[in-house]
Amino acid sequence: MERRDAVVLLLVLAGGGYAAYTHWDSISARLGLDDLHAGRVKAVELVKKSYDIDRHHTNWDVMRDRAASGEIEIQGDPWQADPAEGANYRVTCTYTVRGARLCEKFTVNVDNGAVVWLGEGDAPKAAPR
Repeated sequence: MERRDAVVLLLVLAGGGYAAYTHWDSISARLGLDDLHAGRVKAVELVKKSYDIDRHHTNWDVMRDRAASGEIEIQGDPWQADPAEGANYRVTCTYTVRGARLCEKFTVNVDNGAVVWLGEGDAPKAAPR
């Protein structure tokens, strides 16, 4: 590679890096990178490992067993965590029962690991895009 080619390549890479840096908010929103935030991942893991729905089985085992028996239908990853106040998150597990979308709702404090099951309810409406 000639020196001129190397300089042009570095300028293109620098311009692309700067463009990505300035537009990172819209890039991460379109790619769904907010779902990979450490607090969200920890909140979902705490809910999955908690024994709220059935005191003898973890929440994840209950949902997986219900799906395997045909009682409910799960499409994709049913778990979603949305930040609330401070270290609290609202976690939902969305599924379908006889054509109706329902979800299990939880609140989680990721600092102390406290999980509170809010029960079953209607699935949350999709956020406007």
